Amino acid sequence: MTDRNDLYDFQRIISLRVDLSHRIGSWLERRGWTYSCGFPDCCWRWCKSFNGTQMTLSKEAAFKVETELLQREFIDEDVYAGDDTP
Repeated sequence: MTDRNDLYDFQRIISLRVDLSHRIGSWLERRGWTYSCGFPDCCWRWCKSFNGTQMTLSKEAAFKVETELLQREFIDEDVYAGDDTP
């Protein structure tokens, strides 16, 4: 039998997942991504141009790409600043 606390925890987890999804979408938009369904299969995807090449990805893939780029920016800044500390 399901405990009331289990149901509350489940509902809380679902709520947090929805909130996280919205926050990721907002963050992607601030980083220059747009959410569009202008594709032949009518699926919604996240889009961004990189050096003239348009990328169309799922939210999860766009998030991974953007976090990789962000990490590289920080690494490049450390290298150019002469920061040798790990």
